[in-house]
Amino acid sequence: MSSLLPTVNAILNATTGILIVTGFLLIRRKRVAAHRACMIGAVTSSSLFLISYLVYHVGFGAGVTRFVGTGIARPVYFSILISHTILAATIVKAAVAIRSFNIGVDSLAAAEWAGQSNSRTGKAIVAALSLLLVVAALASIMAALWTREYWLLAALPIQAFTFYISQSSSPIHKWVTVVGAASVPVFLDLLLNGLPVAATLVAYAGLTFAAVRAAGYITNSAFRKALLADERLFVEAFSQRACTVRNNQTRRVYSA
Repeated sequence: MSSLLPTVNAILNATTGILIVTGFLLIRRKRVAAHRACMIGAVTSSSLFLISYLVYHVGFGAGVTRFVGTGIARPVYFSILISHTILAATIVKAAVAIRSFNIGVDSLAAAEWAGQSNSRTGKAIVAALSLLLVVAALASIMAALWTREYWLLAALPIQAFTFYISQSSSPIHKWVTVVGAASVPVFLDLLLNGLPVAATLVAYAGLTFAAVRAAGYITNSAFRKALLADERLFVEAFSQRACTVRNNQTRRVYSA
């Protein structure tokens, strides 16, 4: 299998070149629809090349191949390599831009890489949301002891459970989203019907859900942008299974 991948890579590269040249000729003849089809095909085949390349070098451990040529071949080779590297770094952006491919990120991995990918503002917001949940937990304990409404202590396990299932990587995250949105009218209904403790517990669940989803959105978005902007980071994250590449047409997901 691994011995065939270099040939597959060469075929995909050749296909991309043919489609680009064909698309160029078509657009000069004002055949926009055919040109668009060629460009989408070129981006698709080039993206498949990137995936095949990663599988060969990362999945099968082919490692790095160094050029050992000398003389005039060396500057020619490296001039081609530089342009190839620049284009390879932008092809993922192009694939995502036309919605042919999409990069999926693991929420836990995004949190681990947050130090590299998150902006200062993003880090500050995530830290503030985390602090908010801690303060809310402490407030529930103090309120329970002060008012002797010990049911308020249930806010702690409710927060912990909601925190766990609210991750976007959770298998039931869609249902959790529905329940999270429903927590607002449920809270208002309980409050208006004279059930303040139950309303408070629902509010804790809703607050935790909103905080986790907001922090996850910020972290995941920053991580995804960093992957698109940095080819080395993308290769490293892909090899560590921190991200995947999804073909939106076939719905197939590629991972290391």
